[in-house]
Amino acid sequence: MRLATQWADPKQKMYAVKSIRKDQVEYVGMLEQELLVLMEVDHPNIVRFYEVYSDPKYYRIVMEYLEGGELFDSITTRGAFPEPQAALITKQLLSAIKHLHSLNIVHRDLKPENVILVNKETCRVKLIDFGLSRMLAEGTSVMKTRLGTPYFVSPEILGGKYDKRCDLWSLGVMTFMLVCGYPPFNGHTDAEVFYKIKLCDYIFPAVSELAQDFISRLLRTNPDLRLTIQEALRHPWLPA
Repeated sequence: MRLATQWADPKQKMYAVKSIRKDQVEYVGMLEQELLVLMEVDHPNIVRFYEVYSDPKYYRIVMEYLEGGELFDSITTRGAFPEPQAALITKQLLSAIKHLHSLNIVHRDLKPENVILVNKETCRVKLIDFGLSRMLAEGTSVMKTRLGTPYFVSPEILGGKYDKRCDLWSLGVMTFMLVCGYPPFNGHTDAEVFYKIKLCDYIFPAVSELAQDFISRLLRTNPDLRLTIQEALRHPWLPA
């Protein structure tokens, strides 16, 4: 990712430019899908897309510049967030997911590396990276492609049949990381992590009962028993 300014812009507004080598794009359709999603969404907690350019070697995607860095780096550096800050970040991500799902878009790769802090002074965040996202066709709800990041993938994705509710499981994992400083499902290999995910095998450290209730109701192996977005947004652990 590089920074850029618009030529002859007296305010020198900064933009982020993601450069993708054409010879490293395995599936052009996935890149096109990401661009379609970025052009479709419009939400204060989703990174803003401006332009895409193509030259002989690269696709260059111009997006909003966010100076706060990855949420993952903040968790790695500081450990757990205080619960009020964690709840505020979680509510923003829920709002972004609600917007995506209303457009029949599933992110499918929600993780702290794909969340950027707007700046280092506040807990305002924006969701980025829609490389694995999917725009569902009208009348389609079920997906079967196994993908995602091991620590955050939902049990139904591992089972090969899932829908939009997989994003809510991943949000539950992220919220656990925010309040605990580490992921709920750990292991020396991906196979160990997947085994614990399928069993929903995790232990809470000393966090509030409300936080435990919120997270545990997202980390349900049966998506029918998981909180809906509307229910999650009404949960008392989140700020009003």
